[in-house]
Amino acid sequence: MFCPTCATPNEPGSNFCKQCGASIRSAGGGGPQPGDKPKKKGCCSCSGCLFAVSLIFFTFMLFMAYAIYSGPEFMNKFLAPSEENSKELAALPVTRDDADSLEKNLAEFEKYIQKGGTIEIHLKEIELNSFISRRLPAMKNPGEEVKVKDLKVKLTEDGIRVIGVLKAMKLESYFAMNVKATVDENKLISWQFSGMRVGRVWMPAFVFNALLNTAKKYVKSQPGINQFSFGGTSFQINKIAYLNSKIVIECYNPKKN
Repeated sequence: MFCPTCATPNEPGSNFCKQCGASIRSAGGGGPQPGDKPKKKGCCSCSGCLFAVSLIFFTFMLFMAYAIYSGPEFMNKFLAPSEENSKELAALPVTRDDADSLEKNLAEFEKYIQKGGTIEIHLKEIELNSFISRRLPAMKNPGEEVKVKDLKVKLTEDGIRVIGVLKAMKLESYFAMNVKATVDENKLISWQFSGMRVGRVWMPAFVFNALLNTAKKYVKSQPGINQFSFGGTSFQINKIAYLNSKIVIECYNPKKN
């Protein structure tokens, strides 16, 4: 007779397998024969994933149908900036002097980068926001259906947090995105995204990166390219240092005039 557990042949009338010690309940040798393969069981994890994806898709379609039926008022409640979002934007001050300071620094940077060599530029959070606030009205086109109503950045050691409000026709939407650019030892630029929020919807980093990678398939681009231009002068970035409320960028132009 064969052991029903390990299929080892045993003497007739044996109560326990001599190989694994399992109980032999069948005296007729009805256990599995050598070489028999156990039947495969269904994969419950795959069916569970399929059910979860179907449920999410069905919920999304119901939400979209209800949003279209309810009109812009419902979408505004869902996408519009909350009181907390408005406080976050208001907490980042802007001043005329800081906007002037950044414009002066950019003019100095343009002058020195044209001469060639290495130059560092220090960008302060308040200067960037003041500069953006000054330029933002000039970027608004009354004829455009989509406008940037507000845009600010917050600089931390973890990278750059971009926040703002978009206006599309009668809809207003708050958005926030965390991004960090780094330069590796081969002087290639890499971008790291740690999530994005649109209205009340939080998009995890892996979802955003998956969408970004999908978009890259349809857009011809050179990954990791480190070539920038300012004032008609090309240069590369050697190093990026992130500090609280400030970012330091080391630039290099090999062509010396």
